[in-house]
Amino acid sequence: MDNFHELQEALQQGSDIMMAELATLFRDKVSQAHTCARLEKDVFAILYQDANLDKTMRIAELIRKAIMKEGKNIAGTGLNIQCSIGIAGINDNAPHYLELIDRAEEAANAALDANKNGISFYQAPAKATEDQTDEAVDLIRDAMVEDSFSLHFQPIVSLRANKGICNYEVLLRLQDEDNADAISQATLSPAWIAPQPA
Repeated sequence: MDNFHELQEALQQGSDIMMAELATLFRDKVSQAHTCARLEKDVFAILYQDANLDKTMRIAELIRKAIMKEGKNIAGTGLNIQCSIGIAGINDNAPHYLELIDRAEEAANAALDANKNGISFYQAPAKATEDQTDEAVDLIRDAMVEDSFSLHFQPIVSLRANKGICNYEVLLRLQDEDNADAISQATLSPAWIAPQPA
């Protein structure tokens, strides 16, 4: 909520009623398939079970408009409630949930700075990704020159009875001078995937 402190000063103890009625609004507007929570005194969060960004943005806009429209009737004050909404995507490479909350908050602050009552989607800093990709390209090129790659064969065993080894998985690993793995699979994230040299 962008103007929570102003509302709190105007309503005094009635601000608790306002927040309770806002929570009811969320419960009424958001399907039970999703999870709603109050994280802080003026911060709500929704764990939205849909990977479609366009749909998520539309839902966020509907919630924003509902808060603006119905907020005037909350606690019977006729006060104008303003809110900014930040959206952070969740995928297979998503960080810890606390980092995801920070990302959503960063996006909400960006919406607040740009225009109160706005919506913003979290965008990772471009330069950090570019630097990481450049480092990965250099690392892979050096390994090709120094012949630091090794092949490993890992059997794939069927869980069905009497099937045994049914196939092999070939792993390409980068090793250091002591023939130990120089980087782990976790370190070699999708951001490290290097383009083929021209």
